Amino acid sequence: MHALDSKRGARDGEGEDEGGGRADARHQVTASCASRVVSVAIETLKRGGKDMRAPHGALTPASGSHAMRPVRILALHGFRTCARTLDAQARLAGWQATYGDLATFTFVNAPMVSSSGMPEEVRAFFGEEMEAREWVNARRTALGTTTYEGLEASLRTIENACEAEGPFDGILGFSQGGTVAAIAMATPALGTRFSFGIFVSGMKSRAEETAALDFGSVRAPTLHIVGKNDRIVPNAVSEELFNAMSSSERTRETHAGGHVVPKVNETGEPILRAFLEARHREANAR
Repeated sequence: MHALDSKRGARDGEGEDEGGGRADARHQVTASCASRVVSVAIETLKRGGKDMRAPHGALTPASGSHAMRPVRILALHGFRTCARTLDAQARLAGWQATYGDLATFTFVNAPMVSSSGMPEEVRAFFGEEMEAREWVNARRTALGTTTYEGLEASLRTIENACEAEGPFDGILGFSQGGTVAAIAMATPALGTRFSFGIFVSGMKSRAEETAALDFGSVRAPTLHIVGKNDRIVPNAVSEELFNAMSSSERTRETHAGGHVVPKVNETGEPILRAFLEARHREANAR
């Protein structure tokens, strides 16, 4: 993935840096849909009012067994890419090989096809068969507010993935996927499905639809991964998400690259290792 660090990898997140011009116009959110995100949580609760946390019994080893199971992670891709792209990015970073004893990743597609298509250099690197999809289409409104078109559908996609392929221990998102993963964790009922979150080049939502969400209420452990040379989601923007999750047991990892799925941190250690080891121990102690 480092081959894409400045030329290609960064393009995966174009339109998401709300601190910059073009991204500011595409990755933002509105007041007119303000109740939709909360309605997802309300409807989920209406479907039985049950605790939606991943049922731990379904994931723990059989009684009397000493086998250690890997934690299961739902993974959300970045802007104008797809599940297969993030799978490929993770493989280039060695995640599946490095963390196979600790975790498995389930990559899912965003519900919307991107109207702008995948950048040509990204498609050339990953292959013609890759789709360009997006979790939200961020737009400015006439009132100067912003809206994440498609956010409600994306939250339902996450919920459906949990129902069909879960339960999952954690959720991970890269770039736009990181932003949506954080929204999911802060959404009542949906967030309780996950015992931890990992955000790679993620940012805090600035959408008015999510204004009622309390990111500070997220108590699950979270890992925030930042590239020191990320020009798509600058460090200060990722820091806003880190600071917002004030009740979480937060960990910050930095790497020397840009807007990429990284292999190692600045000290050369596998970037997910320490966090996943802790989550692995917790999951198998239940």
